[in-house]
Amino acid sequence: GILAALRLKIQKHVVQCSPHTTATHVNQSAHTAASVQLSSRKRYPEDNNRNILVLEEVGATIGSKHNPLMSLHGMIDHGVQVRSGGKVSTERIAIIGLSNYSLDASKMGRGNVTYRGHPSVDDLKFTAKTILRSIDASGEVNHLHTFATSFYQNILMDENLTWFHGMRDFYGAIKTMQKLALPIRKELKLSKLLMQRSQVTPCVARWTVLINLRGFPDKVVENKISQEMFGDLMQNKEITKARWNWKDSEEDTPSPLCDACCRLQLY
Repeated sequence: GILAALRLKIQKHVVQCSPHTTATHVNQSAHTAASVQLSSRKRYPEDNNRNILVLEEVGATIGSKHNPLMSLHGMIDHGVQVRSGGKVSTERIAIIGLSNYSLDASKMGRGNVTYRGHPSVDDLKFTAKTILRSIDASGEVNHLHTFATSFYQNILMDENLTWFHGMRDFYGAIKTMQKLALPIRKELKLSKLLMQRSQVTPCVARWTVLINLRGFPDKVVENKISQEMFGDLMQNKEITKARWNWKDSEEDTPSPLCDACCRLQLY
């Protein structure tokens, strides 16, 4: 690849930002990245080693009383000071910030700003299919595509919803579906494998929506979103087969549960 041809090796140092992130967190990660980069260059001078400081969800620090991003000004303008062999040198590292929100001009004006926007419907379909590649979801492709299209049109394109729901909810919904659609017998007997096809049943669809696409402050809007997403996910309209009996205690009457509901009880 291109990186191999350039003998370029990249190592990331990630800071997961939040309102509680301090300048100390940022400075420590930046100093580690700069130190590793300097050490690698001395040890392997023939290689092009680059260490990158990645600030995940850097917009979450907006309004923080710690104001951690002030520490970036000196790093961007002058680099990071590193002590090596009794000498202090300045090492420049790349700094990448990922954010759903715009930062103030003093930060954005010091670097290159790339606006990605929302992924396309095709990207959502490809993402869902890729996440579910570990299970046999061939029978669910059409409904995954319908769900991806519906999520794009009903949520990502609605400015009244995107302040609350976003791509994290889409990823979460597909990952939840991946776990709940996997038959328990297949999971328990993976070595002897009696293959059973994963299936998005009404229970899987219902739990996927309840876990990932609820909580919107306006209950009317919340119910509308839930119904639309549930309908797009549901493929098998037959009653889900109850293959397990669940009892909270020996005295209780057993409750018949399907694989998805049983798995959530086990959690």
